[in-house]
Parts: sequence; structure tokens; C-alpha cells
Amino acid sequence: MPIIRISAWPFANENSARLLIADITRVVHNQLGCPLDKITVYIEEILPSRWGDAGIAGDNPDFKTKSRRMYYDDGE
Repeated sequence: MPIIRISAWPFANENSARLLIADITRVVHNQLGCPLDKITVYIEEILPSRWGDAGIAGDNPDFKTKSRRMYYDDGE
């Protein structure tokens, strides 16, 4: 049955991760009718330094703006 993988930066606390797992399980159960014991949810936490968007690592101080670029600048 369904296996749901969430790839994200580390959660602020364990409770947030537990709540997300419970909420996603509930939605999948309600929408697809799968038995609860057949729904698997797992969270893969990735360090910001190992995550990149638009070629910019997540630990770059300017990540929020630079990761939205559409093209390379001449210097990069």
C-alpha cells in the first residue's frame, strides 16, 4: 500500500515530525481508504548544507534569494 516519503530540512522538534506523520496518515486513510496498518510515512531529514536549489546550498546565507534564480550570472 502507500509509502509516503518526506524529504525536508531537520524539524525543529520531534513532536512536529510525529504530528506530520499522524496527519499525513489520516489524510491518506480518508482519501484512499487504505487500512492504517498499510500506510507507511517516513521523514528523511537532510542537512541544509546537503540540500540545494538552483545550484545554491541551503546553508548559504543568501539562499532565500539566490535559490530563486533562473539563470547563471556571468560570475557563477
